Amino acid sequence: MIKQQKNNKILFSATLLSLAVSASLQAAPMLEEANKSPLPKRYIVKYKSGTTSAVMGSEGEMSHLTQSRMFNLGINNAQFKPSLNAVVTPLTSAQLQTLQEDSDVEYVEEDLPRRLMSQDIPYGISLVQADQVDDMVASAASGGKKICVIDSGLDLPHEDMGSNGGTISGTNDRGTGNWFEHGGPHGTHVAGTIAALNNGIGVRGVIGTDPSMHIIKVFNASGWGYSSELVDAVNKCQSAGADVVNMSLGGAGSSTTERNGMQAAADAGMLLIAAAGNDGVLSNPTDLESFPASYDSVMSVGGVDKNKDLYTSSQKNSQVEIAAPGVDVQSTYPEGDGSSVSLTVNSISYDTNAMENQGVVTASLYDFATGEATDNGANGKVCLIQRGAISFHDKVKNCEDSGGVGAIIYNNAAGSFSGTLGDSNQTTIPSLTVTDVAGAAMLADAGTSAAINISPGNYGKMTGTSMASPHVAGVAALVWSHHPSCTAAQIRTVLTATAEDLGAPGRDVQFGHGLVQAKAAVDHLNANGCSGTPGGDLPAIDETTNNINVSRRNWVRYTFDLADGYSNFNVAMSGGTGDADLYVTYGKASTRSKWDCRPYAGGNVENCAFTNPQTGTWYIDVYGYSTATGVSVNITATP
Repeated sequence: MIKQQKNNKILFSATLLSLAVSASLQAAPMLEEANKSPLPKRYIVKYKSGTTSAVMGSEGEMSHLTQSRMFNLGINNAQFKPSLNAVVTPLTSAQLQTLQEDSDVEYVEEDLPRRLMSQDIPYGISLVQADQVDDMVASAASGGKKICVIDSGLDLPHEDMGSNGGTISGTNDRGTGNWFEHGGPHGTHVAGTIAALNNGIGVRGVIGTDPSMHIIKVFNASGWGYSSELVDAVNKCQSAGADVVNMSLGGAGSSTTERNGMQAAADAGMLLIAAAGNDGVLSNPTDLESFPASYDSVMSVGGVDKNKDLYTSSQKNSQVEIAAPGVDVQSTYPEGDGSSVSLTVNSISYDTNAMENQGVVTASLYDFATGEATDNGANGKVCLIQRGAISFHDKVKNCEDSGGVGAIIYNNAAGSFSGTLGDSNQTTIPSLTVTDVAGAAMLADAGTSAAINISPGNYGKMTGTSMASPHVAGVAALVWSHHPSCTAAQIRTVLTATAEDLGAPGRDVQFGHGLVQAKAAVDHLNANGCSGTPGGDLPAIDETTNNINVSRRNWVRYTFDLADGYSNFNVAMSGGTGDADLYVTYGKASTRSKWDCRPYAGGNVENCAFTNPQTGTWYIDVYGYSTATGVSVNITATP
């Protein structure tokens, strides 16, 4: 349908649906996590429709009324969340019981903790086929789909992410500060996987050409937040016009507020993507679910390494829908907070991951066994230590206390790994990790020269399903930008239908449908259309708009949304008096200097024809070379 363009701004708002449950506290099975939340316990208090909402005339009145109710209960620090139509607050057991017995309260539930899903540390753009798909279509200038990243902020300016005021925008969240100032490296790393510029330096993201991105800063350096804040952030993504939302975060337990909020956002047309979680046990056939990834409205993303093997801590369950690179993913760090890392032993270079403590050392390599005790033989040397038995920190501390000047910890199982030296690191020597194979080779070279270099940089490696999720979010926006007339549900379907099957045949609890594949998805849509039917059920298009009047040096503008599966697209202008000029442009309004077609003929008879046209929004603009009246524009398209 041809639509005349107006200057009205369309405002979208999400209505958070509430289940008809009792006001009793909603209990949820909790996942035992390696780290206990440092956040104080608090609750979401949801009033029934027809009580507070019926008597309030504005958002401010609602806030005042609920604050008064809380005050009467002795609660002085309650927060009213307009987008949730609910209050979040700490409660004593007596206050909780009073609210549970209040007939005006629909439900009270714990505001469950959510944390960032990263452990520490490349990834392969080629593994998800992003380097085989034209990403110019996904740029902000081309009207590409907007990606919203809910995380710990983004460090701007950055040499590989641009500067504040570019194609990346953001929203501040109370208590976390400016969205363009990082609250820890996690958010910058995640954003870089999606959008690091393909500018010849550092790394490139899935979309390396100025993608449209919005940042919601919910987390700070501690990496913890609440489920209510997450729903609020998703609503802010929607208000910002986001199409795809990345949530590299999660936690235990299902929340009614969170489930309803995610479903409302999906119903509004957004594609929600989240990390499956990092609390999996490789030997377990299945693991417990993490949320928000395990809500039906959200794509749950598991992690794989460069060999397409499962990331050992990726959570396995029936909600896992798709997989992406999540082990040793190299991406952007806040400038100066990353590491430039190199390791050479006996003139042989090794792949390595930095742990902590920057420094440059060259010394003899010493076999420090498992590092469980001090050993004066390590004095002045680089310790080679096998993983296991005690913590990484204690191994490095024993090396340093023995006079060691650097530490290399090698795996006691197949593959690479990453680690930290803990929150209270008392070591100073540069420390690295390597694979079991590299460790065995170095053991044979003990006594030869080892050189470690860990220097400040703007990039670093992280591992976790946090790193897998933005790969899928970037691919989703890239594929969707090539076929913008598709719905979020259709993009979700094509991503799973074209994923590279891994593990057991078909969908499984480890990899879901398999490894996300950008080119395969685009090729599938090119051949079959959004609905999966290659053109056969599409109608021929023949629409005419009559009596178009345009004055000299003015525009009359229209848009036409062309579905996938049409081989020819034709726009013809004719009739009337005066002299009008036809301009046709894909993805944005025409100007006098920029257009895809401008016949520029005398009079009003002009024609623009396109073969294999792009799907999405076409701008059809009529310009008054001189005043013209009674002009007609006819649009035809052949399936």
